[in-house]
Amino acid sequence: MTAETDFSGVLRLLKQVPLPPEGETIRGADDAEIERLRHLPLPGEFVQWLRVCNGSVAGPGGLFGVEMVLAVSGFHPEWAGRGWIPVAGDGNGNTYVLDAGAVFFVDAMDDGELDYMVASDLKSFLESLLLNESKKLT
Repeated sequence: MTAETDFSGVLRLLKQVPLPPEGETIRGADDAEIERLRHLPLPGEFVQWLRVCNGSVAGPGGLFGVEMVLAVSGFHPEWAGRGWIPVAGDGNGNTYVLDAGAVFFVDAMDDGELDYMVASDLKSFLESLLLNESKKLT
């Protein structure tokens, strides 16, 4: 059993990030939506996050929900075999992936390898990314 991760601080940060004028409603994925990802090696922490936030336009390239995970995974089918789960974009076509609990940057122009570790876990990555985005307001 996976320990529960408290994403309440991440949600507070998410609400501070500038969004498009039309805004968005933050909602979690339901069981049926998460079931659509059953073919991927989903870490428990990411499933917990999806249940809190099923994607957001916040951040430089958005936080991925079920639909974007499916789309990006479909574009890079070899990633599932490596255990990589796309979790966010950087706004320039590059992807942040979850691998063995840590988040890595993958440059779209490189050879499809992990470029560098961004954070030791998903929660830390989300907090750092959203904190950086919320500071752009000041």
